[in-house]
Amino acid sequence: MTAIFAKLGIANVNSNLATGIRTIVILIMIWNIVVARGEVTRISTLSKQNIVFLIISGMVTSLSWLFYFKALQLVGN
Repeated sequence: MTAIFAKLGIANVNSNLATGIRTIVILIMIWNIVVARGEVTRISTLSKQNIVFLIISGMVTSLSWLFYFKALQLVGN
C-alpha cells in the first residue's frame, strides 16, 4: 500500500519535495505516539553510542527514501 500511495502522491511532484512532505507526516505521527506513551523521558537513558548509531541510521534511511522516491518517479516517466 505504501508504494501505491507514494506512486500516486508523486505524480507531477518533485521527488525530493514529496519525500520531505512524507517525512513531516511520519515525524508528527511518531512523536505523537512517543509522547502519548510517555516514552519521551527515556531519551536521557540513551548512550552516546545509541545516539551516534541512530543518527547514522537516520541519515542512511533518508538517502534510501530519496532514492526510492526518485526511482518511483522515473519508472512512471
